[in-house]
Amino acid sequence: MKLERDIQAQITKYLRNNGIWHVKIITANRNGIPDLICLRKGIFIAIELKRPGHKPTDLQQAELDRIKQAGGFSFCCHSLEEVKAIFEPLTKDEKDLTKNAP
Repeated sequence: MKLERDIQAQITKYLRNNGIWHVKIITANRNGIPDLICLRKGIFIAIELKRPGHKPTDLQQAELDRIKQAGGFSFCCHSLEEVKAIFEPLTKDEKDLTKNAP
């Protein structure tokens, strides 16, 4: 089974290679903040990284929900393939992120 840090390394490499601005959150001013914050074509995207079979904590899920309520896009990710499904439409100038959301 892949470790979360290995999944993160694959994802950050993909983001970097595709010109997607992103930052890995190590310490935040409150708990539950998603692991990766991204910006692509004016769209704010937050990603909570988890190993396959694992779910966000209640606090992490609450933050993901708050981001959506504020007009951003957020999701929990278990693989590079899930991230590609979200970002590839943006690299093709498509605007609808939600159609490929996990």
